[in-house]
Amino acid sequence: MTRQSADRCAQCGRIHPPDWQAGDLCSHCGGASREDARCVWCTRLTPPGAFCRSCGSEQLPAAWYGAARMLRALGVDQFSLPERLRAMPPAQREHFGRQYAPHQAVLERLLDDLAFAESFIDRRGWSAALEDQWLPLLPLAPETLAALSLPPSQADTDEERLGEMRDQARLPLSAHLASLARLRLGVRRNEADATNLAAALRSGDPALQEAVALALARWPFAYVHPYGPPGELRDALWTLYRVTGSPEAGLGLSLLARQYANVSSEVIPEELLAPLLGSEDPDLAFGAALALNQQSVLQAALRRPQLRLAAALGLARGGAGHLLAPVLTMLSDDELEHLLTYLGSESLAELRPGLLELTEGPHRPAVQRAALDLLARLGDPDDALRLITARPSWYATGVLANPDLKFQQLEAVLTALLGQGLDPQQVNGFMALATDGRVGSGFVPAVFNGVRPDAQLSLISFAGQQLKAGRDQGLHRWLWSLIEGDFPDQIQERAWAVLAGWYGTYGAALELSRASVEQFFGSVTVFTERLCAVAEAPQLTGRFFNSYRFLAVLSEVSEDALAPLSALGPLSERLWKALLALVQNTAVFLPDRAASLRLLGQLTRSETQRATLEAQCRPLVNDQDTPAALQQSALAVLYPSEAAQSVYLTELEAQLAQAHTYGERSPIESVIYSLRALMRT
Repeated sequence: MTRQSADRCAQCGRIHPPDWQAGDLCSHCGGASREDARCVWCTRLTPPGAFCRSCGSEQLPAAWYGAARMLRALGVDQFSLPERLRAMPPAQREHFGRQYAPHQAVLERLLDDLAFAESFIDRRGWSAALEDQWLPLLPLAPETLAALSLPPSQADTDEERLGEMRDQARLPLSAHLASLARLRLGVRRNEADATNLAAALRSGDPALQEAVALALARWPFAYVHPYGPPGELRDALWTLYRVTGSPEAGLGLSLLARQYANVSSEVIPEELLAPLLGSEDPDLAFGAALALNQQSVLQAALRRPQLRLAAALGLARGGAGHLLAPVLTMLSDDELEHLLTYLGSESLAELRPGLLELTEGPHRPAVQRAALDLLARLGDPDDALRLITARPSWYATGVLANPDLKFQQLEAVLTALLGQGLDPQQVNGFMALATDGRVGSGFVPAVFNGVRPDAQLSLISFAGQQLKAGRDQGLHRWLWSLIEGDFPDQIQERAWAVLAGWYGTYGAALELSRASVEQFFGSVTVFTERLCAVAEAPQLTGRFFNSYRFLAVLSEVSEDALAPLSALGPLSERLWKALLALVQNTAVFLPDRAASLRLLGQLTRSETQRATLEAQCRPLVNDQDTPAALQQSALAVLYPSEAAQSVYLTELEAQLAQAHTYGERSPIESVIYSLRALMRT
């Protein structure tokens, strides 16, 4: 059976294959197979002949097409349309043609834009499909015609025209294809294109989704400058990969997995990607090298500016960041901002010289901060002062916790922190150094006068913690110098609080023994002078919280301290009077008054002192309102031996036997109670 002439190409005369359809190009020469025309009724393409092969309408001259479409819209039926057009005066047919022309022009502008965008994309068909979709709808309603109309193009370049097409798009497809074409053209990433491409992935058009997914799967986008949510691209590529097994889709998935930890659920076989290393398409070959961590290829690519960032990212993500040392300072700030966040700790030692240069050179603050962050992660002690100087509050915690800091380095860091006006209490980790032995006891006195008042208060607390931990004599004397010197009240109050808290704590280091006194005060003389100062100045110490707890040292007196305290001449006499004043001061903490009274009894040597003390103690014994602790101390002074206490107890019991009224018995019973408690101790 021979084919009819309609089955032959009008250009080359060769027979079309069996699956050829009207409108297809010749599969042999690529030219138009025949001069098909649009049916005026159904708008489908039909070969030359008397009637349309689709709807059976009579074929009319091409010049009548516009008038025919207008009459059809006015309600003329399919079979009356040819006669009406023939009977119509030529001028009237031309009038209807002119009415149809704006509708045709709107569609042609839309189709022309789509065809232009398609010229940058590897596939076509959207413009032809749009023509088939919209031709049957012409002529359009006036409001639709106005909505689809576009102003004349003002673009001078392909990039400008595609941008204009995207921004003025009357149909979503126009915007999608314009952004896809811009992507393929290599235009710099922007949010408008990213939004359109993300929408294209959700468009429901399989051909468009595939084209966008494969374009975004290339390494510049999947690995370096991603467009839109990576999860949507991942889903589109997985769909394509599972259906077709496309190596390009697999490559895109692999690159996404290296860029994002949460976008891949399956491993792409290396044997699928390995052949792409030899691809004639340089983008595919380099993308495969990134996906397969071909370090030799990536290291060589560092010499090519257009590949350098991607190669650097590949080496960093592949654990070979140390190979970037020769080029680190050659990268632009844009590239550095992208790269530095991916460098692993294992490569930082080799990169340290370059990172130091980045912190000093004319780089963006973001680049300098990123380089400093990496140096902080490296933890080289030689960088500690640099980090603190750059961003004290940001790096202080990590630097202070670095166990590799030498003594001098640590003190230099602390001095720098204080020099920038920071309060140690507000620097995490600063105060903890007081008890770990890493800061010398001379540090606080050395820097104290050069810092702000609020920092001075914190340093006093720091010194107090050091004192508790190390019992350093020099630090102890320095705290006393604050109390005795010309310092503001709040400084003296804090120093008192530190010392008083230490002295008054159960199990405190300071004891009234010769060895303890000499350890913390240097000599018994110095201790006695300061003890007298506390006892003699209630107008000073009374302002300070818990200040008299320094006197708790009097509660336990070692025998070896009594002789030195009594052998100081005028100072011993001063001490005796100061202790007597404490006993008489009812504002003093009761246990301290009682302890002072006991020590007075032990230090009394002269008859004058003894008479004075007895005159002080007798009223305390006889007054039933005297607190028991003070009454017992007075009894201990008046009757220091057990024999004397027994004799006095006998006398009291005899007096009690002769007393008859409550008023007579109560004072005697109070003294007997205290005396018996004393005798039991």
